[in-house]
Amino acid sequence: MNNITRTKASLIHFCISLAAFSIIFFILFTLWYPEPYFTASGGWQGLKIAASIDLVLGPLLTLIIYNPSKSTRELSLDLSVVACIQTAALIWGVMTIYNQRPVAVVYWEDSFFTVAATDLNRYD
Repeated sequence: MNNITRTKASLIHFCISLAAFSIIFFILFTLWYPEPYFTASGGWQGLKIAASIDLVLGPLLTLIIYNPSKSTRELSLDLSVVACIQTAALIWGVMTIYNQRPVAVVYWEDSFFTVAATDLNRYD
């Protein structure tokens, strides 16, 4: 029925995830965390978490559940569930990164500190 192997399906899923993650990385690096705030605010830590969710979780689940002998309807349902899980996890990760974006730089006791959006909202 279906001539796509598990590995090929997982690779296709990885490429789609990589394209989506590249767009998110562009937004993150240019709008939310412009240099030098990306490094100073721990942007790499949030990026690693989002990358592990987006680039590993979805393709790995596709590799596990994809079976070429399944009907098109079953495959569509399975891959839709994987896409929903991956999208929900990615949205949660992106919202976490967004809420930690720097909105101010404060000079205090001979040092500069970044102030995250959540820190300002706490005292409104």
